[in-house]
Amino acid sequence: MILRGLEVEQVRRFGDAVRLTGLGPGINLLGAPNEFGKSTLLAALRAVFLLPHGSRAGPVAALQPYGGGAPRIAVDFTLDGCDWRLEKRFLHRAFARMEGGGARLDGDAAEARLHALLGVEGRRGAEAVGLLNALWVTQGHSLVQPDLSDPARATIRSCLEADLEAMTGGDAAGRVLSRVSADLAVLLDGRGNPRGRFRAAIEAGQAAAAELARLDGRRQALEDDLGAMADLRRRLAHEDDADRREKERADLAEAGRVRDRLRDYDARDRAARAERDHAVARLGVARQDVGRRAAWERDLAAGTARASALESAFGEAREAHAVAGAAHAARLEAVRAADEARQAARRALD
Repeated sequence: MILRGLEVEQVRRFGDAVRLTGLGPGINLLGAPNEFGKSTLLAALRAVFLLPHGSRAGPVAALQPYGGGAPRIAVDFTLDGCDWRLEKRFLHRAFARMEGGGARLDGDAAEARLHALLGVEGRRGAEAVGLLNALWVTQGHSLVQPDLSDPARATIRSCLEADLEAMTGGDAAGRVLSRVSADLAVLLDGRGNPRGRFRAAIEAGQAAAAELARLDGRRQALEDDLGAMADLRRRLAHEDDADRREKERADLAEAGRVRDRLRDYDARDRAARAERDHAVARLGVARQDVGRRAAWERDLAAGTARASALESAFGEAREAHAVAGAAHAARLEAVRAADEARQAARRALD
């Protein structure tokens, strides 16, 4: 197979359509900084060849961009001298299309043709299995055992048989294979299960492993008991030390004296705290008295100003009263004079 081009759209970090060109026979090296999308392109290449277009499994969901979408992948390749173009879209409005050799296939027919070309077996909703899985190694999975289909195993077996026959010759290879098959028949039955002495050896090995595990458990328990015994002996020797006991008595007496001093300090501390709390309370009362006195002084100043204003108003009222009294006396005199004139006029009239 020779890859000639790859196109992805809505695949992880690639939202818009991106096309990789310039591929051809030989080694193709793709170089770019970290997080530029190299692993994404390789994952897309693996998905378009091995994942069915109708799958919704985890590997397909992992191809979606962060904001969601329908991953679309197209690849151009040459196989056995024929040019092919394979295109798949996953999840929303999924489809598969394969063009080459003057024909166009869609859907399951395209998947079947692809599996036949690659020599893999399709699995519903999962990756196809075959020899391609063993040869197509992704980063970090070089030591993982691949899933192989029966045709893939037959292909590997035929390659090994051809190499063995080329190295040893046809008859020698047959004799070697016959000898290997005969020796293998002594160890395994027709279904590949152990038999005879081989089976007995396996069972004996399993029993020995179980016994070894049991003995190892007993050994660990004995080691724990020995460790606990040694610890108890150290504690016993520590408890029986006369000098240590005398020192502990002295330490205990000193601790009692320190405790008494601490109690005295605690009592003095409580007394000081109580005195402080009393002083704080008295300070609060004094501050309240200062506040009330300030209010009283403000009220006294306002009353004094009010009394002064009233005194001035009272003086003005007295002056106005005197003026009004004089005017009233003048009017009374005028009335008296008018009354005398009226009486004189009356007498004159009479």
